[in-house]
Amino acid sequence: MPKMIRKHLSKYKGTVWPFRQHPRDIDEDQATQLSVLFDLSDELKAAYDCREALFEIFEQPLSKAEEKSAIDTWVLAANPHSVLQSFIETYRRFESNILNYFTSRKSSGLVEGMNNKIKVIKRRGYGFANVINFAKRLFLDINCRADYLPC
Repeated sequence: MPKMIRKHLSKYKGTVWPFRQHPRDIDEDQATQLSVLFDLSDELKAAYDCREALFEIFEQPLSKAEEKSAIDTWVLAANPHSVLQSFIETYRRFESNILNYFTSRKSSGLVEGMNNKIKVIKRRGYGFANVINFAKRLFLDINCRADYLPC
């Protein structure tokens, strides 16, 4: 890659992490990185703002009906942003399930994360000699207490 291109791209290095964070969770340097990134793409800035608006909806202590109304309003505002179309279609397909979150404010995120971690360990551990070694790897990677390890 030519030196000029590398120099141009270097100012965008490390911008993924601040982009994934909420504005209240980033420092001044990361805010500067984001502003450089947003200067590159107005669509990216619009998508970031839409994501933050949706996050705020999920954080509000509203009823299920009020949340549905708020999300429907958000969908109408977000519709022009093509990068969000896939999410909007998924929301529409599973709307009733997603809105159930607002009844008890509980999610299966912890279980889904654990299942994903187990799948990754299974892929990495292809060729474990026996099930005990696989179980030990699971316990170690999931940060379980050592006294639960089978001997």
